[in-house]
Amino acid sequence: MKLDKNDILTALKKAGDAVTQGVSDLRKSTRLTFDISAKETELADLYRELGKSVYEESKGEHERLTPDALKAMIEACEQELETLKRKKAAQSAAPICPACGREVSPKAVFCQICGAKIHPDKDACADDAQSEASCSCQDEAPCCCGDSACGCSEADDCKDPEN
Repeated sequence: MKLDKNDILTALKKAGDAVTQGVSDLRKSTRLTFDISAKETELADLYRELGKSVYEESKGEHERLTPDALKAMIEACEQELETLKRKKAAQSAAPICPACGREVSPKAVFCQICGAKIHPDKDACADDAQSEASCSCQDEAPCCCGDSACGCSEADDCKDPEN
């Protein structure tokens, strides 16, 4: 069996592309894990501050933020943390065929089971360095989580080349 130089180069390119994609996915996952950890630390600090504020208020001292102000900050922090956790969960989920409901390859254009067209996600568009104007998924759902009514702020992240 003779090995063709072009076949070897093609196989090496595919392997290199797979490694590059794996590193990119790992980088995104690590970044989200770090963001989640930082947000959990911030939330714990806010709870501590709330406890100190309530204690000082009970003693008649008011040098810290008011409990109501801290409560609002805690609620905002909890919402941001939940958004990060949803984004992390969505990142690790395998794509699902919209027609038959089976898992498909992340790079699949058509379902290998039923042949239905698989819509690209916005992260794939960002990874492929497509512009916003040429991205077909921009027309289908305004949000990267796929829910056209959610209105979350994550839609801007998919355009970020660092995301």
